[in-house]
Amino acid sequence: MELGPDCKSLEKGSTVLYNKFGIGCTDLEMGDDSYIVIKEQDLIGTFPGSGATASDIPKMSPMGDRILIKPEEVSNTSAGGIMLTDGAVERPCTATVVAAGPGKKGEDGELVPMNIKKGDKVMFFKYAGDKMYDDMGVEYIVVRENDILATM
Repeated sequence: MELGPDCKSLEKGSTVLYNKFGIGCTDLEMGDDSYIVIKEQDLIGTFPGSGATASDIPKMSPMGDRILIKPEEVSNTSAGGIMLTDGAVERPCTATVVAAGPGKKGEDGELVPMNIKKGDKVMFFKYAGDKMYDDMGVEYIVVRENDILATM
């Protein structure tokens, strides 16, 4: 991985997570090698070391104003004991913050720190973010700070 001159928060060889369907990615083929050109602001997060797997999701360090959250689990049984289908269960909107990025740069180029920190309980916009599952099937979502509606 080659880093541009303005990229200060990544190190060469970092394992990064990005959305393949984002608008900031360009695939390049040079000989037998494949590369992706991406802006730092379009990266979701980084992992410690190389060869990250799904079990490493809780260790991810979000980039910029992104926040890694773990939604509360929702019971598929009603209060009266009736089993509910997946379509009848409301998607949770509350979560615990697993990790938060450093913040994003303001219009003046200075870093605007995050108001959210690890361990906070938050309410978030229901359809926001990128969902991921670890190897045990635990759901995690990466959202941006402006997708957080409230801290609880």
